[in-house]
Amino acid sequence: MALFNRLPDNLFYPFAGPNRSIFEAILTRLHVLFYGDASTVSLPLHQTVRAEIEEVIASLAIQNWVPQEDDDEYPADRVNETANLAWRAYSHLKKAGWIEEEQEGYNTRVIMPPDVGLLLSTLLEIKMQRRRLYGGIVQTVLNSLEQVK
Repeated sequence: MALFNRLPDNLFYPFAGPNRSIFEAILTRLHVLFYGDASTVSLPLHQTVRAEIEEVIASLAIQNWVPQEDDDEYPADRVNETANLAWRAYSHLKKAGWIEEEQEGYNTRVIMPPDVGLLLSTLLEIKMQRRRLYGGIVQTVLNSLEQVK
C-alpha cells in the first residue's frame, strides 16, 4: 500500500506501549510548535523541542514512566527526572520517525517530516471529533454522474 511506503516503519511504536497517553500529549503540543501558524512551518531548535516536551511531562505530573522494551538503550543517570523522561520521550519520537534532526551550523534544528505532520494533523482532527458535512460533496458528485448519463 502506497500510504505505508511514505511513513516510517516504526511510526506507531510510541502508541503501542504503556506510555501512549504521554506521547499523545507530547505530539499534540509539538504539533502546535511546528504548525501553530498555518502560514509558516517552524524549524525549532533542539533545545526548544526538549523544553516543550519537559513542560508537557511536568504538566502531566508524571510520577512513573513505565519502562519500554528499549529503555535500556537510554541511560537513567540524569539528575532531573523530568529532563530524563523528556530525553527518553524525545529519543523514542526520533527513533520512531516523528521528528528528525538537521544540523545548521552549530545549531541542531528539529523537523517533522511533511507526511508525518500531515498524518498528525489528521489524527488531531479526528481526536477533536469535528463533524464534517459531506452532503454537498456527495450531491455534487451525484449531479456530475447524472450529467454524464
